[in-house]
Amino acid sequence: MIGKGIQEDVLRALIEQQVVREAVVGRVAGNDSHWSLSVRLGSPSARLIPVRSRREHLRTCAPGLA
Repeated sequence: MIGKGIQEDVLRALIEQQVVREAVVGRVAGNDSHWSLSVRLGSPSARLIPVRSRREHLRTCAPGLA
């Protein structure tokens, strides 16, 4: 779960259990019409984990591989 991101239904359960420490919304670099949502679980030094949607395929773009 953590390596690939959190699905929406899992996020809902984590929020209900008050596990989510912080949520960060940001624009995707190079495209102002796309947004990302990440959450931090547990300690303040924990890494941000992206939230994924089951309705849309995960789209990534590595530099130079377009």
